[in-house]
Amino acid sequence: MDTQKTAIAQRSQQKLYFEHRDMDYYLSWILGRQIYGGSEPETCFKAASHIVEGDPDSWQQAWAKQAQQIEARAETALGQGDFDSAKERYLQACTYYRAPLFIMSPKAATFWEYWHKMQVCFQTAAALFDPPVEAIQVPFQGNLLPGYLWPAARIGEHRGQQRPTLIIIGGLETFAEDGYFMVGQTSSERGYCAIAVDLPGQGMTPNNDLFFEARMGAAVKAVVDYALTRPEVDPDQLALFGFSWGGHIVFKGAEYDQRIKALIATPAMPDVFRAALAQQGQHGRGDRVGKAVFDQIAWRFGLKLSLK
Repeated sequence: MDTQKTAIAQRSQQKLYFEHRDMDYYLSWILGRQIYGGSEPETCFKAASHIVEGDPDSWQQAWAKQAQQIEARAETALGQGDFDSAKERYLQACTYYRAPLFIMSPKAATFWEYWHKMQVCFQTAAALFDPPVEAIQVPFQGNLLPGYLWPAARIGEHRGQQRPTLIIIGGLETFAEDGYFMVGQTSSERGYCAIAVDLPGQGMTPNNDLFFEARMGAAVKAVVDYALTRPEVDPDQLALFGFSWGGHIVFKGAEYDQRIKALIATPAMPDVFRAALAQQGQHGRGDRVGKAVFDQIAWRFGLKLSLK
């Protein structure tokens, strides 16, 4: 089976800084958040300069240091009433607390700490938007899936008007907060509501025994069910947007659900087995970065495995 032609296999072909392809790919992800105010190149490359090739510990420490510094600036701006600067700094701190989690086993002592700080920074920024980004919970099989809804802008429109809505589906290692940095406020500015939710296996849902499985369409259906309870959502203009592994999940979600009127998959991923081989096949057993990534993926599938 040729796995080298898949989108994931090609994701790190252009080097930004690191020789290690996964490190370089995650750096590109972090830098890419700049477009929606979630990072600054100067800060990113400063962190990168303190990271040792192939060393997860130095990766985690460098990003955590930047996160703490930017969070402190955000708190100062908020205290001074400079809400625009505070919002921008909290979004950046969210990204930099998110960064260690890319290359970290969920068994690590600081995994929960960095996730919690990431979430707090995002939710503090979310409250400063106009209109605010709302934290939501989607009922699913006796559990609650956490997420966010950011409403359409109120420019010259009645606040109660139904709007076309985009449901954002992330991938293997994603958190609902990542959904914001895929579309930012552009959805709101163009008259769309947007919803991002941690499906089973995403975010911290494995802690509640919710894992990735073959029937991910059931979780997508739950999000659609929830979306249609919202008065601002137009039931005739509902779309799915899947990124990374979400490019597979959206096909599962839309296959039998006529309520979904449009689908965007980036990339389209009909064969997730090939994608998984492409992602992990390049790693040797001594690759500490690969081990940390693999441990997290195994956790998200509910597998009691790790590399030795």
